[in-house]
Amino acid sequence: MDGREVMDQGLIRRIGNGATTLIWEMNWLPTGSMRKPVLSTLPDKPRWVSELIDHTTAAWDVEKLERFFTPADREAILNIPICTRQQQDYWAWHHEKKGMFTVRSAYRMLISGKALLHRGGDRTGDPRRRNGFRYGM
Repeated sequence: MDGREVMDQGLIRRIGNGATTLIWEMNWLPTGSMRKPVLSTLPDKPRWVSELIDHTTAAWDVEKLERFFTPADREAILNIPICTRQQQDYWAWHHEKKGMFTVRSAYRMLISGKALLHRGGDRTGDPRRRNGFRYGM
């Protein structure tokens, strides 16, 4: 696993106004290792997180959430607070409370195996590989 893959596993979008976060392509749900919602097969699904927010009430549009999302994803979304100011969305490190990347937190993520949930480990059968890393190169 290279540095880019480590970053991809640990970065998450923090939602401000939702205008710059793509619902189905970006990590933004603060849950476990899979932080993208399950892709809806319904037509006319929203593309941006801002489309899920009722800006007149500064609340999630529950009707849209019920229509397009699984119960688990809906619950995760409803637990994200809505920003009442027009703050932009931003990238944060999911494994630190303040969202700042540290080598230590990346190491802990890798050791705990959270980063390997998507990869499923090494499937090459190479005995020099353990936990997705190649030893003895």
